[in-house]
Amino acid sequence: MTKIISKILGAKAGKKEYREYMARAKKLPREYREMFGHIKDYIWSVSGSLDGSLPEFYGIIELFEQGVADGKKVIDITGEDVANFCDELTRDGKTWQNKMRDRLNAKVKQL
Repeated sequence: MTKIISKILGAKAGKKEYREYMARAKKLPREYREMFGHIKDYIWSVSGSLDGSLPEFYGIIELFEQGVADGKKVIDITGEDVANFCDELTRDGKTWQNKMRDRLNAKVKQL
């Protein structure tokens, strides 16, 4: 029973943290806010990350906040190849493809 309660409380804390970070993202200047939206959409749709990509999003928001404070343009942070910027952020994350590959290999070993 305590395991279930811990999961529920953990999920609530995670949602609260997510909302707080997204509120911070909304406060970014337009250029940064729009870039964050594009990056978020790309990571959700392309990376297939099972980690939820949330740590990457939080890191991007913090990086963008620092860029604003330093007076940088957002493209100076991401570089011209924004897709590559995103791919590098999620490169080491566990993907759906990795999970399915592992599952297939485990089944084959049982033959």
